[in-house]
Amino acid sequence: PMTMHHNPQIVVPEQVQDLTTVYYPLRSSGTLDFILLGDQIYRYSRDRAWLQRQMPALRRAGEALTAWIDSEGLFFSDSYDLDQVYREIDGVAQASAHLAFQCLAALEAASGNPAGRAGWEDWAARLRRGAARHFWDERRGYYLEHLAYRNLARLPGSTALASSHLDGMHTPALAHDGILGLGIDAFGVRTGVGGRHEWAATEGSRPWLQLRLSRPETVSRVLLFNRTDPQLTAADRFAEGYLEFSDGSPRVPVRFHRHGVSRAEARFSPRRVAWIRFTGTRLQGEPATGVPARPGLSEVIVLPAADPYQPFARGMTDTNMAMVAFGGADERRAQRVWREFRRREDAFYTVGSLRAPTWIAERAVDYGPADLNKRAPYK
Repeated sequence: PMTMHHNPQIVVPEQVQDLTTVYYPLRSSGTLDFILLGDQIYRYSRDRAWLQRQMPALRRAGEALTAWIDSEGLFFSDSYDLDQVYREIDGVAQASAHLAFQCLAALEAASGNPAGRAGWEDWAARLRRGAARHFWDERRGYYLEHLAYRNLARLPGSTALASSHLDGMHTPALAHDGILGLGIDAFGVRTGVGGRHEWAATEGSRPWLQLRLSRPETVSRVLLFNRTDPQLTAADRFAEGYLEFSDGSPRVPVRFHRHGVSRAEARFSPRRVAWIRFTGTRLQGEPATGVPARPGLSEVIVLPAADPYQPFARGMTDTNMAMVAFGGADERRAQRVWREFRRREDAFYTVGSLRAPTWIAERAVDYGPADLNKRAPYK
């Protein structure tokens, strides 16, 4: 544990009860590092007895990561790094997750589990395909820096209503405010703190949330995020539900990942709708006697059928170094990245007389207010 900025709160990642999923400020990278550290220890010790004891936890950590990979093979890396720039789907995180699954596959092979090895290799392949399809820019000859969801629920004029809400701190509007309330408020800036910025209902039986879009849109996917406060119980998070639509089209089932802090992805045939309603039908656990369930959602993302991701690039960035180093780039793309890097090398940062080509971005001066991290506004 460490303290920062003389803040009386402890800045240390919080974990779910099975100790595999790390919360704010480093949910993604903490879990990735857990896997990569296990790989390093075994690679240098070759202690098979140690590896057998650790594999159950390493598998749970890998499973936790899979909950944040969408059907296009993109890793939602929110809170990957507490950096100046906010990145929902970060290229370095995408490459690092690919590396972590490769490491898990190798550890499964070492522990004598070929089926487990094949499973993690499949997840690595999904991330590779996702990067090739959505990060690679053939015209530029290198990978983009990061992607953001084109969330229709965030457009001005979109509104939300619900079957109930717990109090003024858990209103329906907080389910589409663009902020996932993951973990602790490490810097005392009142953003990102667990339990804030989310809708919570007063009833545990079939609560619902309805989002009315600012105008009718053609949609094909909805991402729903469970409540995030580490103090919540399984009875405060959804396991299943369904979506209904203003056009009267068939319901779409919604199933959340079994890990407590998780999300669900509902994918369906494109339909033009004015509103979408989610109804929860089953919780992840039963409430304790005399303790009411308070389920809800920390965020809902509604994606258009066309162009669901907004790409960002500040020239060539460290996404490219990570994709090549961690095996996310095939040979053709790796060679193009190298040629482009050599051609643009003089544009990268220097630190004094030391050239630092992997600093972060070729054109970092292009960053503006829209890029800044909402969770760390002091930066």
